[in-house]
Amino acid sequence: ATKNARNINKDMTNQVYLASLGANNAFSFYGLPPGKYDLFVLCENCFYEGLLLSREPNTLTEPDVRAIKAKVNESNPFFNVKNQHRIEGQGGTFGKARVLEQEVRTLPVTLQSAEVLKHIQIRSIKLCLMESVGTSKLGTHWEMKKTREITRQEMGPPDTKGLIPGYFCKPLQGIRVATSVKDLGTITLTSDPAPGTSVVPAQESR
Repeated sequence: ATKNARNINKDMTNQVYLASLGANNAFSFYGLPPGKYDLFVLCENCFYEGLLLSREPNTLTEPDVRAIKAKVNESNPFFNVKNQHRIEGQGGTFGKARVLEQEVRTLPVTLQSAEVLKHIQIRSIKLCLMESVGTSKLGTHWEMKKTREITRQEMGPPDTKGLIPGYFCKPLQGIRVATSVKDLGTITLTSDPAPGTSVVPAQESR
């Protein structure tokens, strides 16, 4: 579970909490401060998430999305395979956006002992906070300000390797936690239309 974006500040200092798993796919959290939470469910071959990436309507244009993807792809060269599952935010000068990013290292891994491991891969799923900088004359330029890793895995035989598909699941978003025990009942993991999937067309320059 991660604190819903309505509860966090612009520097993305929200906490991530790990659930305890029980029988019949049951899960429970203990000691959560009151607030709204989004859930992230990691399975063997995929993941489901209800992360709120933006509090405001998505206004990113196609050039914004291309620039954000390019900046994310060139960051952290340790991971050689990357995929931006969802991007939401507001474009323009001083715009902000969040990216749900999955990264995998499929190349050999060298340990501190100089031992080289060729049979494992490393997968990281994280949130990236992006900010646009520059002036109207120079055009919008996006920079990565901060990242927040949700999960990191070391995969070896017989684990699923490479990128895994991710699905937005609306029931996993905005779960309110108070001071008493809350039973969520049965949550069906579904693939719902993701916010921010429609891209605002770029304005023609005149």
